[in-house]
Amino acid sequence: MILDSTVDRISQYLDAALDKFPDRTAIRSRDVTWTYRQFGSVIDENERLLIEQGVEVDEPIIVAVSNEPCDLSAYLAIWRVGGVVVPVHIKAAERTVDYIMEITGARYVFTSGKTLDGALGRRLSVGVGDERLKKVK
Repeated sequence: MILDSTVDRISQYLDAALDKFPDRTAIRSRDVTWTYRQFGSVIDENERLLIEQGVEVDEPIIVAVSNEPCDLSAYLAIWRVGGVVVPVHIKAAERTVDYIMEITGARYVFTSGKTLDGALGRRLSVGVGDERLKKVK
């Protein structure tokens, strides 16, 4: 399957960069600067969390996105466990959130520890789990 080999290649490239440049800057934003070692640790922790929750291969996981480095770490962790990333902006309208959850059947929303207002935040107030990964179904 093409997707599997692409994900494997992404993981291989990331692992190679982690080994070769552990203390170089991997990601820089206005609020965060991560070395490859730090970035790898965040991805590993997110991956562990997904595995502990029993995320299945091809399972859709909503990622509450806001154009931050934590979004990318969530994507990579989800891909590593074989899940499918479903990005939803943190300020999406309630009907949009409801529609996406309905058509994907997503059981989890990955927030990367963000405080969520609006529809996504209201939906997660009934969720359970780690502050970064909420089970909604």
